[in-house]
Amino acid sequence: MFQKRYSPALGLSVSRMAADRLAVYATPVWVHHTAALLDVNRDTFFVGIGGRVRVGSTVYVVAEVTPRAAG
Repeated sequence: MFQKRYSPALGLSVSRMAADRLAVYATPVWVHHTAALLDVNRDTFFVGIGGRVRVGSTVYVVAEVTPRAAG
C-alpha cells in the first residue's frame, strides 16, 4: 500500500554571502505525485527563500518563506 503512494522530491540549496553580516538562501524543490492519496498524478514546485542578518557578535535574525510556484 505505501509503495503506491510515494512522493519523491528533488531540491537544491543555494546560498550567497553579501558582506560579513548578510546571507541569502534559495531552495527550489520539485515534488512528484503530490496528490497520491487522491490517486491524482500531480507535480508541485516551490521555492524556499530566506536570509539571515548578524545584528551582534553572536546574534542573528533569520527569516524564511516557502511559496508554492506551481501544482
